[in-house]
Formats: sequence, structure tokens, C-alpha cells
Amino acid sequence: MAFGDDLIALARTHVGEKYVLGARAKFLQPQFKGPWDCAEFVSWVIFQVSNEKLLLGCVPRDPARADAYTGYWADDAKKYGLIISVGDALRTAGAVLLRTPVGKPHGHIAFSAGDGKKTVEAYDTAHGVINGPADPVARGWEFGVRIPKPDEWASLTEVASKPKNWFFRPTASPLPDPRVESIENALQDKGVKIGSGTGRFTPKLARAVATFQKQEDLVVDGMVGKQTSKALELDWRSESAPSGIYNDKYHVFFDSLVPGGFFSHDPDDLSVRRSIRTNNAGALNYSAWQKNVRGYVGITPPDNSPNHNRTTIYRTPEHGVAAWYILLADRYGFGAAGAFSLETLARKYAGGGASDADVRAYTAGWSKASGGTLTAASTFHIQSTDELLSLGKAMYTHEIGRKSPLKDEQIRFGIDNQRNGSMPA
Repeated sequence: MAFGDDLIALARTHVGEKYVLGARAKFLQPQFKGPWDCAEFVSWVIFQVSNEKLLLGCVPRDPARADAYTGYWADDAKKYGLIISVGDALRTAGAVLLRTPVGKPHGHIAFSAGDGKKTVEAYDTAHGVINGPADPVARGWEFGVRIPKPDEWASLTEVASKPKNWFFRPTASPLPDPRVESIENALQDKGVKIGSGTGRFTPKLARAVATFQKQEDLVVDGMVGKQTSKALELDWRSESAPSGIYNDKYHVFFDSLVPGGFFSHDPDDLSVRRSIRTNNAGALNYSAWQKNVRGYVGITPPDNSPNHNRTTIYRTPEHGVAAWYILLADRYGFGAAGAFSLETLARKYAGGGASDADVRAYTAGWSKASGGTLTAASTFHIQSTDELLSLGKAMYTHEIGRKSPLKDEQIRFGIDNQRNGSMPA
């Protein structure tokens, strides 16, 4: 069955379920049964059918916190070149029909059944999820959106992440974009007043851009593309620009907090071990407390283990090390105890009810990774950065099966700054 047909098939299993305007879907619950908002319904179905690879029309792009909205759908459709005609959408099963919320508080969104006549959608309070009428005249659809196949998504985000393809326009997203501050600064350097910067490309900022374009005899559209970027002398490789590598999917610059330190900018590169590609050296499985750790970006789809583990993604490896320190000091209680042995740590890692053999497997693996310098009886003091460094290097090496690419300075940075409460954002 084609991907679009799969979308319609799953959507139809929810016909008859309740609609509530503004309801939030549980993206991490495959058996979720509503209530549904129209945008949440479409985004949730796509997320499930794509095996959690596509999270469209949502901010942030993190399934644990995602909020779907027709305005975000319009943003994504434009950013990734997914707009198609209403006619094409009506003829394509699984395509999306969109009415944006421009000039009104709410838009609407529905799946096209592909027969030119029907939709599947979370319609309204009185009807819930229905097989609805697609009638473009009566429904006022503005455009269609093609849904990319999961294996196409990586290439779309990769293209959008390259600076030469960056294009800035007003968006519905409430999240700051780290690149926008550079645009604000460049406008002010050119004598254009922008008021208080927000880090978001707002309609107000678009008006400031239009003022600059008019004075520079550029096409006045209020958007920042190649020509306006050149006129503003924006150089994304310069010291005035955010450092690191921007990932368009996650809306963040991945980086290292230590000059010249290793970092990954693609958490979705499955050819790389998960602790490396997620900047999560300890490969910590996702828990709710990690959302409050500085540098938190999101979580991976579940792996193929029996527990379907998800790994937390961090902006820098140093933030990942800080999370690992929190695990030891706070979650495992070693901060209060002051010290712990390798065997005690192994029992925590193995989980409740683990056998002695499971515990020995951890201690033996960490000992081997340390070159034999660590044993089950080795003791580590939570205030000793040197001792935690030796432990971290052994654990990180054991996790990936080879020497960790992190510099000692990066591990020390994460430990010391988290312990001292000075970890940067």
C-alpha cells in the first residue's frame, strides 16, 4: 500500500472520535483516541504512519512537547517546498488541504481521500472526526500540501539547513530563531530602527526589512533571501553569526562549548552510534526530567530494543555530559552520598531486579574500556572531576565500542559547569 493510502487508512480508524478545539494530541502514544483538534489529528496520523520520522506542522519539533497548528503547517509547506494546487491535492490520497489562519484566529486542515470528493478530518465539535466533503468552493481551501515520504525528509531538511538556501519570512512559530538576531543586528548596523529585538521573524521585523529594501532599491517584499542577505552583509561564517551548524529540522545550532571540540549536527544520521549523533555521551534514555536540562533539543524515535528506548538529544556534547552528571549526582543520589563504587553504579544502570550477571556485564565492560584501570571496587567522589573524567571516558567508550571523540576538556566542562550551576544555555 502506498504511503498516502496508509495515511488515509489510519485516519479512517478514528472516524467518530471526539473533536475539541485546541486539544493536544499524545504523539508518543500510538493508541491515542482523542479528543482531536484538526491540525493535531493530521500531524499525529503522519507521525505514526511514518514510524515517527515526520513531525510536520508542529512547534517545537519534539514529539514530547509538539503543538500542531494550521499556521505552523503553512510555515512548513512554504519552507520545504511542499505546496501543491488544491486540484492536485484532491487527486492525491493522503495529501493535505489547508485553509490558513490569516486574518482570523483559526484555519482548518484535512486529509484528501484522493477521489476528489472526500476528506478525512477532525471536523468540529458537533461531528468529531468524519469522512467529510472536500468541495473546494464551499470549504475555501487555499492550497494543498504534499506529504513527503519518510526517506525524503532527511534530504529536504539537509537542503533547508544550508545557508545559501535560508529564506526568512514572518512565521507563526512562537520560538526564537537563533539566526534572526543576526538579521536584527545587521538592520540596526544599516541604520534601520527595529525596536526591541525578539529573536523571531515577526511582521514588525518584516516591515523593518521592507524599509531597508526600499532604501537599497531592492525588491520590497519584507523577506530576507539571497539578495537582501547580501545587501545586509550577512556572513553566516563570521564571528557575528551564531556558531556551530544549523539544523533546520530541530531549529537549533548544534555546536561545542569548548573551542575545537567535537559535536554532531545530525541526530537522525543512523549510520552513527546514537550517543554520538545525539550529543548524549552517556546515551541516556529519555525521561521527563531531561526536558529541564539546559541544551535539551528533543528525543529520537524508539530504537529496535525490546524496550523501544528513546535517546535524548542535546545541543552540545557538553550539555550531554551535564545531563550524565545530573543522573549520577541527583537521580542516583550520589551527590548526597558523596561517593559511589563502580559496582553500585552498575546496579543503578542495570535497573531494579537486574541479575548479578547483568551487573557484572556493566562493570566488566567499563573496566575493559578503561584499559583495566577501573574495577568493580573502584570508588568515585562526586566532587572529584578527575575521577568522574576517568569514569566518563570508560563509560562513553564502552557505549560506542571505540574511543570517544570527546576531548577531555569537553567532559570536564560539562561536569564542572553543571556542578557549579554555571552551565550555559
